[in-house]
Amino acid sequence: MKEQLCSMTSDYAAQPTTSVTLEMPVALLQHVKKAACLEGCNYQDLITCYVNHGLINSQAQISRKEFAEHAKEVLKTHGVHSDAITEVFNKLLY
Repeated sequence: MKEQLCSMTSDYAAQPTTSVTLEMPVALLQHVKKAACLEGCNYQDLITCYVNHGLINSQAQISRKEFAEHAKEVLKTHGVHSDAITEVFNKLLY
């Protein structure tokens, strides 16, 4: 059974669509078209898939940053010195 890159159902799958104009390097578009051919889909659907995956990854990063900021504030309210907080988060997050 062929594993497809974008077989995941998107939260946006049932949403109305609109057309967009997008400028990108010719070589990049050719690469996307080749990948789409290998996936058995059209290149527009593959671009939509890549955008969706990018948003999912971005949201995860944003959530981690929001959590870290909240945790720092909680530690500050409990009297933990800001230098200690910075040191801990530098070791944990990077």
